Amino acid sequence: MSNSDNQIDQLLKKLEILISKQQVFSSEINALKDEIEFLKSQKSILDESPEITDQKSQLIKEIPEEKPIIQNPVKATPLPKPPQKKNTYKSKNIEKYIGENLINKIGIIITVIGVGIGTKYAINHQLISPLTRIILGYLLGIGLLGFAYKLKKKYHAYSAVL
Repeated sequence: MSNSDNQIDQLLKKLEILISKQQVFSSEINALKDEIEFLKSQKSILDESPEITDQKSQLIKEIPEEKPIIQNPVKATPLPKPPQKKNTYKSKNIEKYIGENLINKIGIIITVIGVGIGTKYAINHQLISPLTRIILGYLLGIGLLGFAYKLKKKYHAYSAVL
């Protein structure tokens, strides 16, 4: 019984919701009808006064129409093509790259590897104490900076790599 009572209650609630929606719709329909009647009455008033429309047509006729002047299109002269850069890639550039840049880098890499091997040998055979290692590391760094600064005027690329 309670199941059927629940169904009845649910159906009654749905019915109330539908009735309230219907009332809202009917009020909207009435508002639309009133608006339509109002617009029809305004249209009939405008139709009764043809003088206004005649005056509008006369004003429109009095305005002279200006015809657009059509000119021949001006042909744009094509811009001259910018001169193409000649290929500046020469064999001297390869020689310069190898002589100044590549050999410098290879020399630095060989020096670093040699110093690394020598340091590793000295550390493994305990020829250098830990404090001495730290001090030598700082001195080596300062020495490389000083050496690079000294070479900056003559060998700018080499000093920059250092």
